[in-house]
Amino acid sequence: MSLTIRPAVASDAAALVDLRQLMFDSMGTPPNDSWQSDAEAWFADHVVTDADLCVLVADEAGQVVASGLAILQRNPPSPGSRGLSAYVANIATLPSARGQGAATRILDGLLEWAVEQGADRAELHATEVGRPIYEKVGFVDTACPSMRLSLR
Repeated sequence: MSLTIRPAVASDAAALVDLRQLMFDSMGTPPNDSWQSDAEAWFADHVVTDADLCVLVADEAGQVVASGLAILQRNPPSPGSRGLSAYVANIATLPSARGQGAATRILDGLLEWAVEQGADRAELHATEVGRPIYEKVGFVDTACPSMRLSLR
C-alpha cells in the first residue's frame, strides 16, 4: 500500500492522540488517561488555526498510521540561531506501518515547513527507536540535555 503524507485536519484529532499515547508508551511514561480529552480538543482546534504549528500525518487507505508536528519557537538571537527555531515532536508510527518510511517523510516535511517559515534551527527529544532517523538527517546530541519541572 502507498502512504500519503498530508497536513492533519481537525477530524484526525483522535488518531493524533492515539499516536501521541504510543509515543509516551515508547518513552516509558506512566499511563494517565486524564490528558487525552484535552489533547483531542487541542488538536481539533490547533491543527487548522495555529500558524506556528505544522502537523503532518501519513495516511494509508484512509487510516492515519503516523504523525509528527513542528511548532515554531521565538527566542532572542544566539550564537546558533537568529531567534526562530522549530521544535519537532510527536513523531510516531503504528507498529503495523513501520518500515515504510512514514516517519522519515513526515520529518522531511516538517523540516521543509520550518525552513519556509524562516526557522534556522530544529530541536527534538529522541527515543532510542527514533534516534537513527534523526541522526540520518543531521540531528546531533547537545551539551545541554533537557531538564523539566512540573508547575502543577
